[in-house]
Amino acid sequence: MDKQVQTKEQTQSSAGTIYAIGGILGALVGLIAAYIVAKNYESGSDKEFNAGTGVKLGLAVMGLLRILAG
Repeated sequence: MDKQVQTKEQTQSSAGTIYAIGGILGALVGLIAAYIVAKNYESGSDKEFNAGTGVKLGLAVMGLLRILAG
């Protein structure tokens, strides 16, 4: 019985660590993306970030997450 309790606690602990690392990495990726968009805007680039581009980017990220998960 003790072994089951210990294993469950370890699993919960490692899940919390995974969530924390994932949250930090997600925040860093978001900051880098914002920096790139801001630099493009400042440079006067003709490329616009519109709704269609946002949808394509979102779908690409979802595809990447699906690959990583499975």
